[in-house]
This record gives sequence, C-alpha cells and structure tokens, in this order.
Amino acid sequence: VVEAVENEPEDTVIIINPGVYVGTIEAFEKRVILIGTDRNQCILKSTNGQYDYPVINGSCGYLENLTLYSEYVEGESTEIGNQSGAYAFHCENEYGVNKTLEFHHCTLISDFFPALGMGLRKDFTCIIDDCILENRQISGRGNYTDIGSLGALYFHDSIGANGNSNLICKNSILKSKLGNVMCPYTLKNENNNVTCIFTNNVLYSETNKYTNNIWLRNGNPFEDDGNFVLEIGYGNSNNILNNNI
Repeated sequence: VVEAVENEPEDTVIIINPGVYVGTIEAFEKRVILIGTDRNQCILKSTNGQYDYPVINGSCGYLENLTLYSEYVEGESTEIGNQSGAYAFHCENEYGVNKTLEFHHCTLISDFFPALGMGLRKDFTCIIDDCILENRQISGRGNYTDIGSLGALYFHDSIGANGNSNLICKNSILKSKLGNVMCPYTLKNENNNVTCIFTNNVLYSETNKYTNNIWLRNGNPFEDDGNFVLEIGYGNSNNILNNNI
C-alpha cells in the first residue's frame, strides 16, 4: 500500500485486500482513495511510535472499510517517553485547502497519541462516519498524559490564511484509555471558524478522572470567544456536543 500510494497518481482508487500492511504512508501532498474489502481484516499499521511516523501522513482523500493502527510493539517501537507520539492518521498540510477528507466505516487506533489529529485548513471539510477512534496511550507514554491525553480526536482551527472549515462526526465511537476522549483546540489569535456537526456519537473513557471526557484546552471553543460553531449537535453522550436536547 505504501508503494501504491507513492507510485500511482492522486485520485487512483486503491483497493486493499485482507492482510496487514506495515509502514508509514506519505500523502501530505496527494489526495488518496483507499478502500478495504473488510474493515476488520484490512489493516494498515505502523509500529515506529514517533510523531513523524503515523500510519498515514495525509491532508485529503477518502478512506473506507479499513483499520489504521499505530501500534506499540515492545522491543520494536521507539520508547518515546514524554515526546509527542504517532497518530494513526495525521492531517496537517496546506494541500488540504479547499479539499475534503472522509472516513467511512473505519477504525483508527493509536497506542501513542490521538487516533486522529488534524490541523484544519481554509475551506476544508472532514467527515467521520460510522467510525471507531481509539486512543490507547498509557500514562508515561507520550505528551499530555498528566492531564488525561489529547483524546482519540484532536483538532484545531486553520492557521495562516483566513478561511473557515467544517467537521462532521456522526454515528461514531470515540474512546480513550485515559481521561480525555476529545480535544477541540481553538487558536483564539486566528479568526477562522470551524462549523461542527456532531450527531449520535458515543464518547467513552476507561477512567473517571474527567467526567465530561472533553478537554477544553483553551476554553470552550463553542462559546462566543472561541472559533468553533456547533451548527448541529444531538444524540451525543456528552452534552457539550448537544444543542438540540
């Protein structure tokens, strides 16, 4: 799969058969379309553990019926200590401007950091549909564990050029071994709104350290002084994400 993404032009539909495919897919400047034939048996995996080596470095594209797993393997993975670890999917590049990134029927897991980490860009839309995002980071492995981790989903608003972005998360499960399940981070010095739709999502933490499961790292981004707009929110297990109760 790594070689297919590297060698084929962008927008090539790459069908992935059952198997375990190990390595980091570099797609920061290429729109990728990856479709598995079986969500539980088509596994893309990285065991490096370092921030620069997630399963996928990407900015836009379409993923369906896949498992992405940034896995800790004793004796093989880097002992990252208090450093930032590897996401399963890391989205952070200007190539994402005016593009979309979609996850449908996918499972994303990281033993080191959030399963999905995103720096949103101008006129960018991310869709998470019927997915499982899981952070299995343990205390002492990677940054932010003292406050309960960055959660399974970490995202912040656009940097630089002014422009709004969109996040749609529906019918999904977000879970974490530590206290936080999600961290929406608003850069208050920027003026780029993120329009959010959260519907029918379950947020679950294995610990009770933080009862709301969402780390409001720079204040509540959905309040007036934040850059996030909760356009539609209902059916979520956390009321911060509900505005139609």
